[in-house]
Amino acid sequence: MASNLSQLLIDLHALLDLQSLHKGSNACDIVSDITVLCLQTASDAEKAYCSSALFAQDHGVVAFLRKSIGVDDLDKCKEEILKLITAYMDRIGGKISPYAVQIK
Repeated sequence: MASNLSQLLIDLHALLDLQSLHKGSNACDIVSDITVLCLQTASDAEKAYCSSALFAQDHGVVAFLRKSIGVDDLDKCKEEILKLITAYMDRIGGKISPYAVQIK
């Protein structure tokens, strides 16, 4: 799970530099895979890893949102990321506190 999530986040960020007609749909597919991985985690260790990866400063989803400001092709993907963050916060509750600054 760990290597899959890391690779998905790297692939998501790589789309920022890609000039493709399918960039938006590819990004949405990746976010969908990330959502499945993170919302179906069972153990506390998996949840901790997901939190760390999702909110990592370099390749996390919040970093992606910041880097993709003004990239209109990715608007639908950005909406899906915001839904993921909301659902993930609901799932892990107070354990999100260490990442609150990143999310803000």
